[in-house]
Amino acid sequence: MTMQGSGVLVLLQAGMRSGASCSAKVAAPACSRNIFNKVPQSGEASNPLTNSSSSTHTIHDRTSSPSRIQRKSTLTLHHKSTIPLQQSTAPAAAYPSPLSDDIYDHPKVINESLPHGSKSNVIIGRNGMPLQIRTLPKMPGVFGSDPYCMEHLPKLDVNRFKSGPSSTSALSMYCYQRKLHIDKISKYMTLISPVPEEGTYTQVQRKQYKDARPLVLLYPWLMAHDKHVAKYTRLYTDLGIDVLRVNITPLDLLRPVPRAQVAAREVLEYLLANTCWHKLLIHGLSVGAYGFMEVMTKMEAHEDRYLSIRPRFIGQVWDSPCDLPGLKEGVSRSITNNRILQIKIMDALDWFLEFRYEAATRHYVKTQDMFHKNYCRAPSLFLYSRADPVSVPYINTNLANWWHKYGFEVFAKVFNESGHVGHFPKYKLEYTSHVHAFLHHIGMLRYAGINLDT
Repeated sequence: MTMQGSGVLVLLQAGMRSGASCSAKVAAPACSRNIFNKVPQSGEASNPLTNSSSSTHTIHDRTSSPSRIQRKSTLTLHHKSTIPLQQSTAPAAAYPSPLSDDIYDHPKVINESLPHGSKSNVIIGRNGMPLQIRTLPKMPGVFGSDPYCMEHLPKLDVNRFKSGPSSTSALSMYCYQRKLHIDKISKYMTLISPVPEEGTYTQVQRKQYKDARPLVLLYPWLMAHDKHVAKYTRLYTDLGIDVLRVNITPLDLLRPVPRAQVAAREVLEYLLANTCWHKLLIHGLSVGAYGFMEVMTKMEAHEDRYLSIRPRFIGQVWDSPCDLPGLKEGVSRSITNNRILQIKIMDALDWFLEFRYEAATRHYVKTQDMFHKNYCRAPSLFLYSRADPVSVPYINTNLANWWHKYGFEVFAKVFNESGHVGHFPKYKLEYTSHVHAFLHHIGMLRYAGINLDT
């Protein structure tokens, strides 16, 4: 108890410091270009999120005292009844434009939907006033009596990729464990590449798409163990697909500007320099979704440099994504399994979010907005559970419905009993078949040299 408590205190104290940015020593892998020596340090460039107009921070006075006035930040909230669907001008013309800021309804308390104690259900803002953010309004209309029913969404050909006593997966001859080459690119990034097998059918087919090699950006949950993440990595490496693993720690999350945003810039610069990976897919788990949204935020702020990367994304897989209401729960669970300590950590994070609004909280709000409007635009697969207390299921359902309504291609699998990021261990066959069917649907298997249509 004492050691865990002191560790949490040290973590929060470190998050409160205004330290300099972290610079990582980079080793250049043989199969990629190292460009980090050209990347400016975080202190050299101004924060691109400062001038953003998409996030809203509203504080309402809890008392009727005339000496205390209602305060709003310079970032304002707009209310409109319709959402104009703009025509895309990006190279990937088949994808709809990101949703506009008009999708938002009235702001709600950051974590009102969390199930833990009432004291942790309200984030108190400066001067004792509640801190509020924008959330998506409930999708008009109810699809049946089940709020988690996704029957109206398009369906993947999942049965084709299931294997059992009476069936064989379409990938049975292509999916097997391969030798891996691992390169530590930086303190945040690790490249895992299957060793090429000359003369095999997939290698011959792959040469036809040598200018469109696939790469998966894998963002694990906080403090994920390597042996657990390796199971998700093998979903792709067993098919001959390269994986770029990007790790975000709790301290990176608590200090977005000198840490998480530095990682985001490194990812963008790496993708910009290594155009051999022309087809990209993001697989985010839990709070790992935040790490990728920092990448999208950086891309939007510097579209003149990075926008050419966005059309290369052909798919998104979101496993138990944490919206801002689940951020505190996700951080606390990554630190300890003790529920009493988790609640204390969440109380401490309330204090952190109050006093570190400029340095941290406003960036969380911005990345949530980026997730809501689907800046990436690529087809997406949601994997979540009704029993997940962290990745609130009705929030995921509502978001998937919004994306579907406005023209984005969305698929979803809602599990019944698995916990947070526990769907793959509990429902391995269902999970794997949905991921493989999605890869086939977006064409990533073909780029990996696996052509199932011939």
